[in-house]
Amino acid sequence: MSGREGFVLPRVIYGNRGDLASRWALLRALDQLGVREVSVFRDKPSDVPALAYPQFDYGPIRNLITNGPAHAVLHNARVVLWAVGLDMQDDSSLAKLTYLNLFFRRYRKMGLRIWCVFQGVGPISTSAGRWMTRRLLENVDRFIARDPGSYELICTLTDPAKCDLGHDAIFLPGLEADLHIE
Repeated sequence: MSGREGFVLPRVIYGNRGDLASRWALLRALDQLGVREVSVFRDKPSDVPALAYPQFDYGPIRNLITNGPAHAVLHNARVVLWAVGLDMQDDSSLAKLTYLNLFFRRYRKMGLRIWCVFQGVGPISTSAGRWMTRRLLENVDRFIARDPGSYELICTLTDPAKCDLGHDAIFLPGLEADLHIE
């Protein structure tokens, strides 16, 4: 993977204020740490804080299809940060897990490492859901759970050595820089 650098945040977030705030906090924290090679996919410019990170519009079918520049950034990145939210669950359908499997396999074929950061997990109560979650976790290099329940569940579905307990990204320092309270 020589010549590759940086992180890309391709996770689709439409209007979920909690997920958007958590992503803002994560991006602010990365900026404060001096991480400069970060590209972000987004719906609207207001979905990302005013930082120097390149931004790319979501492609069709929840970003399954990407345009030239967005596709190039995926090919040139080193790590996908699948950041914030609660994507691994089967409580209403297996569609989300199928979507994640498709994307994670695609990213792996592109040579990308995948880190799930500040993610929630569950409920995963069906045998099909557990099977699908295990398959998608085979593609994940690192998993930072956002809460103890998610951490415990994820450790039963994958190698606990690649899991860490974190917290919701909204609690990272720096988000207050974007608050404009009058």
